[in-house]
Amino acid sequence: MALQADNALCHLLCMPYEILRPILHDLSQRDQIKIAKTCVTLWKLAYPLAYNRLVIEIDPETKESAYIALASGVGLSYVQHLEINLRYEVEDSPRNIIEVVAGAVIAHLRRDSLLSFSLTARAHDHIAIGVRNVAVLVETQHQLRRLVLPQFSGSPQFDCRGYQRPNVALDSLQELTLKISPAEFAKQVRWLVRLSPNANVHFHVDSSSVEGPWRRWAMMGNLFSLATRLTLHGIDFLSLSLYWDRLHLPALCALALRHCTSEFVFFSSVESTKCPRLTALKMDTKSSTYMPFLDGFVRGLVNLRELCICSGYLRPDEALNIISQVPTLELLSMACGKEGQFRRVGINMQELLESVPDLRLLSMSLGGVDLLRQTRKFKKLDADFENSLRSLKAARNIQTLHIRCVTYVFDRQQTFSQQESTLIENRIGSMVLEQLGIQSSFSHNSVPLKFLSVSNQIRTMRPELSVVSCDELELSPQIPKRMYSTEPDICFRSGEAVKADILHKHAADGYYFLEDFANGMLDISSSTSSI
Repeated sequence: MALQADNALCHLLCMPYEILRPILHDLSQRDQIKIAKTCVTLWKLAYPLAYNRLVIEIDPETKESAYIALASGVGLSYVQHLEINLRYEVEDSPRNIIEVVAGAVIAHLRRDSLLSFSLTARAHDHIAIGVRNVAVLVETQHQLRRLVLPQFSGSPQFDCRGYQRPNVALDSLQELTLKISPAEFAKQVRWLVRLSPNANVHFHVDSSSVEGPWRRWAMMGNLFSLATRLTLHGIDFLSLSLYWDRLHLPALCALALRHCTSEFVFFSSVESTKCPRLTALKMDTKSSTYMPFLDGFVRGLVNLRELCICSGYLRPDEALNIISQVPTLELLSMACGKEGQFRRVGINMQELLESVPDLRLLSMSLGGVDLLRQTRKFKKLDADFENSLRSLKAARNIQTLHIRCVTYVFDRQQTFSQQESTLIENRIGSMVLEQLGIQSSFSHNSVPLKFLSVSNQIRTMRPELSVVSCDELELSPQIPKRMYSTEPDICFRSGEAVKADILHKHAADGYYFLEDFANGMLDISSSTSSI
């Protein structure tokens, strides 16, 4: 290699590998590829870094020939983490585009080089991967540790075992996430699950998976006994009432019910003794009819660590009664009200904390504060809000706190700039830290709080206390979320950065709904006229 006039390239190559690699690692993928093209030495260093994690976006702007060119290139031989994301609206996506791209890429990967693979889409419920591509992927990539797949498609008669080498399994696979396919693919799903003896199996089930007679779907549902995590979305439990009595979940550790109906059928049929290992439960529903049945179900869960409930209405006595049944809780999220409205869950905070002494992460709607806009000072605190903060001082274990509250702003001006919305969150957060006695990182703090998020609903009122009408009210624009962090110093930081810290801090704790909890902390402030 010829020396450059300024010897810049020469000096770069003279760097020890331990110094050069972090420099290359911090560059963008595009810059890594550019540097790799300068000489053979840098090519050997930069190419594996550039293609270590590859994200393929299938979108209308990219021609199909570009994906074929990618598959024929040398970069795929270095890929260890592969994500394929469909960015089309489903009805607009070209026929078999996923099969063409996924098939071409999977076929050109270096054998046993891949550690993780995921195939997702914006409209996740409607995409599928051919069983033939799944068989090729499993046969050629035995070092996989994480596998995320949508439902299967193709011929139900296809025998995946024909692609499998004798006595070879996915022993390294730690996480297997599958969207339960229609019942005719039960054989292929069962084959993949049994091929992954050490994996935590996460099944996604929605209404499209349970179409047809319940007996036909019950054949598929028998796989639930192998699941360690189960998400049910949009299921009408009443339509499958004959099945739930026969359901056993001996390996289940985490259960999420999202926007289902007739949940009382599920909780009255599936006794807690049928899922003895359940440690995490999440409910997201507009109904409240399930509450008495949920009480009985939770009562038998002796190892429950996580409870997340988002309901159209929560009676304080019902909510507190449920929480008091599970003193082992470490993560608790209670949200109430329609989207964009924070209705206070009127639970006595002191009673709650006494019921769950090991609580570490808490998300709760507390109450309201009044703000005089001209002076930018809080006029008063809601009594429940103030009492709740006072009770939190006794919380010896809470490290992450998410407060949902309402701010009544007295002013004739109805619009809010990004800076003003952020300022209100900032001031409420400062007030909460002051109430908890957290003054600075150098002072002794009795509360071990590390992260604080405020999701605030702004309700504009005239100075004469009349509510601004909906026609006059202008919603505040969406703004980048910011949160408080108390380590290493108290500061108001980017919400995404704080979320990353939360996930890192609790990575070893094994919380199933930790990311959902952290995403909830990113809820931005909004404006409304309803009182």
